[in-house]
Amino acid sequence: MAKRLKEEVNMGKELQSKHPKIDQVEENNRSLLLSPSNIKGHGAFGALYQLDNSQFETLLIELKQWEHTPLYILGLLVFRPPIRVYLDRFPRPLAVLAVKQHGDTDGDMTLEFADENAAMSILRHIDYNKLCKQCMFASLDCAFALPALQLICSKFEVSYYCSIWVRPPSLLTTPSCPPDTIVQPLGPEDWPKPAEVLSSKWSLDLGFAEKVWRGWISSQPTCGVWLAPSGCCGELVAWGLIYPWGALGALNVDEAHRQKGFCRAIVENLAHEAAQRGLTFYSHVEHNNQKSEIVHTSLGFSRQPTDVAWVKLV
Repeated sequence: MAKRLKEEVNMGKELQSKHPKIDQVEENNRSLLLSPSNIKGHGAFGALYQLDNSQFETLLIELKQWEHTPLYILGLLVFRPPIRVYLDRFPRPLAVLAVKQHGDTDGDMTLEFADENAAMSILRHIDYNKLCKQCMFASLDCAFALPALQLICSKFEVSYYCSIWVRPPSLLTTPSCPPDTIVQPLGPEDWPKPAEVLSSKWSLDLGFAEKVWRGWISSQPTCGVWLAPSGCCGELVAWGLIYPWGALGALNVDEAHRQKGFCRAIVENLAHEAAQRGLTFYSHVEHNNQKSEIVHTSLGFSRQPTDVAWVKLV
């Protein structure tokens, strides 16, 4: 243990010397906030360093080796929306916290971990007074989330419990195209209908509006199904996308066109998009949504043992 700790301290010092501190995180930078609880070589919590491509790829490999793959975090690291990332240590982190950026303030956060003590070491250093109003913690292990937050902050509420469903890579096949349809990504001209429908159906009250869905539809991998009885692209009747945290989402088929294989075509196409980025293809299903569970099972997804909670700070 002492030898390993010494090695990590030396690697931390080497990282500091090679990558000087910077003042802010740019949207396209692969920057990490290192927050070691047991390695003095990294400096104080919150010191910001730049990772080169090799170190970044090493981090992705290390996170994939956890017993329970940090699906949300890996998705955020790959798609790189404006976020900062806290680690309990580097290399070989055991806890990771991603913080979404809203201008100069900290927004929604996602915490995943392989060790509860490491997770607590990060949570204890958060200045909750500086968070934007109604900040959301996403993807918190249910067995850990509430006791941990009760120790740290007094005002929060659970807004959303969900289970994680994963579709194994062995089910990857050539994406299908139902008869008399065109299956392809959504374009800029296609966003109004999905954005309007999704914003009206979204069950989680976080102030989502059409512009948020428009942003995701324009920046994330998407797939749509258009009716094309004469070979020409007609009405858009089904769609889905991959969220910035890597999950399948926004899956919708117009009522009049269900049971025609449109949903499966979308899932197969987006599964290939996830695989090309080295991501596990997964989805989250709200508790007691039996209809959604049946659909996920029919599409080859299986429920994972760890449930998660989305917790709102108030």
